[in-house]
Amino acid sequence: MATSTQIEKAVKRQTKALRQALASGFNEDARFALEYGQRDYRNAVAGAAWERLLPALMDLQARLKASGATAPANPIVDDSGITAYVTEDGLVMGPAPDGAMFQVEFSVETKPDQVVRTVSLDRIGPSEPDKEYPPFVCSGHLMEYKGRAMRSGNLHQDEVDAFFAFMDLQRRLGASVAPATENYVLPMVDAELDADGGIPGECAKAVLAAMEDIGLKAVLTWAATEVPAFSGLMRQQGLTWGEAYLAYNDTDVRCCAVVVPGGTAVFHQNIDLISDFYGFVAVAEAGGDGRTSQVRVHMVSRERDDIPAVAEALMRGESPPGTATASFDLETGVLAKSEGFDRTNLQHTLYFGLKYDREAVEKLAAGKKGSLGTEVRKDFSGFERGWDPEVEDGGAPGP
Repeated sequence: MATSTQIEKAVKRQTKALRQALASGFNEDARFALEYGQRDYRNAVAGAAWERLLPALMDLQARLKASGATAPANPIVDDSGITAYVTEDGLVMGPAPDGAMFQVEFSVETKPDQVVRTVSLDRIGPSEPDKEYPPFVCSGHLMEYKGRAMRSGNLHQDEVDAFFAFMDLQRRLGASVAPATENYVLPMVDAELDADGGIPGECAKAVLAAMEDIGLKAVLTWAATEVPAFSGLMRQQGLTWGEAYLAYNDTDVRCCAVVVPGGTAVFHQNIDLISDFYGFVAVAEAGGDGRTSQVRVHMVSRERDDIPAVAEALMRGESPPGTATASFDLETGVLAKSEGFDRTNLQHTLYFGLKYDREAVEKLAAGKKGSLGTEVRKDFSGFERGWDPEVEDGGAPGP
């Protein structure tokens, strides 16, 4: 298990580039560095994890097959309660703390001068065991070419918790860890995996959490000035919740100001967003000097009939219950996140939502032609349920 000193050093080392990118403030270059720095670290951890664990998983598949654990009806259960059975291309094992099972598939391709191993991990929810396309967690690509090892990974940003839950299962099983090879893929993450005992754990998790917090604080600090200014512009154009809103991009993106006590707020929805969280209400609370003292963002989920409820609760000065929320106190520097917030991708959604909404409203204010399907609407009845009637019922649209 990683020590507090090891974790502290890893966080400082791996977040240095992000902190340097923000030294001159939050701008497009800094946003790019944040997004890709987080992505590259996630993927590097996944690639390194598969390099170390794939031999043990392939061995486990062989042992399961030999013992007859070839179907859900006759799995092998160990003393810790972990269930596993073999499949044609891999194995299924679990459960995770939330009851989910994990499906691992791998393949090996051998050529005269190289060996390529690929692996993928999907999460099978407890309420949807037969779902045709379960949520993708991560994948790995391991190649040996003329004696040189190369690795890469792809860890979905919304499935980080599931990834670590799977790694915890391997730790509980006592999975053997293959030695890391000399690798030239940046960023280097082997020190964190070594600190965690070879399987990604608290050290790698702490680095990812620190990177996310740096990104969230940066974009919420930017929103502290953006939300009041943009809200004022929309109110000047008569775009206020309950009165009118702007729909653009074939009317699939909608925005307006929300009148709240003691601050300003902006509503955004994008029904084309491939995410379970496809909108938000961002609130900038004013301090005693009139400047923003706190920023809160309430994410809107497709699964809840909560768009009017969120807006109307905020208009009454109440905090809407049950929403995935992040808040940042600019005076104390304290960032707070509600349960389930990590799956919202707020850092990306908030920035681009406000950026493109503002461009559309500025065109309207200047009398310029907007994108296809731009119109001001006064009928709010379409927001009476969390999923949009123009989108097929059953969750987020496919790619």
